Amino acid sequence: MKKITPYIFPVLVILVVIFLITRWYGKRGQISEYGEGIQIENLSEEELQDALSGVGDYTTVPLEQYQSDVPKPTGTVQTPSTGSIRYEVDEDKVKLSVIVQTNDSIDNYYVWLKTEGSEKATQAFVLSQGKGGLVGSGAFSADQLPVEVLVSKGSGLRDDMSNVVLRGKIAK
Repeated sequence: MKKITPYIFPVLVILVVIFLITRWYGKRGQISEYGEGIQIENLSEEELQDALSGVGDYTTVPLEQYQSDVPKPTGTVQTPSTGSIRYEVDEDKVKLSVIVQTNDSIDNYYVWLKTEGSEKATQAFVLSQGKGGLVGSGAFSADQLPVEVLVSKGSGLRDDMSNVVLRGKIAK
C-alpha cells in the first residue's frame, strides 16, 4: 500500500483535468444563456449623429467641409470628414466639445478658435480617439463670441489655410 499512496493524488488530479477538458470540448460552439438574443448592428450615419448629439441643454452646430482658395498639390487626397460642435453657455464661459468622424486615423487633428475681427486663430486643443470618433473639449470666455472653430490636420495652421479640413461657427 505504501508503494501506491504517492500516486493516488496525481491520478485524481489527472482524472479531474480530463473530465474538465471533455466537458469544455463538448460545450464548444454553443451559445451561453447570457448571450442569447444579443444582436450587434452597425449604425447608419443618421443614427450615429443622433447618438453623438446626446441629451441636455447643448446646442449642436454641424461642421462644414472647408474649401480654401489655394489649390491642393497634385497627388493630395482629401479625406472625407464630418463632425459637429456641441456647446453650452454657462454663466460667462462657453463649454464646447468637437466631435469629428474621419476615415484617416493616421494624422493628428487640432482645433483652432478664431474670434470675429481677428486675423490669427488660437490653438485650442488636440482631438483624441474616442467612442464616437475624434473628440476634444475645452472652454473659453463668453465675451469672445462669435467664434469660428477650425479643425486642421497637423499641429500648425498654415497661412493659406490649406490644412484646414472642417469649420463651424458659434454665434453670439
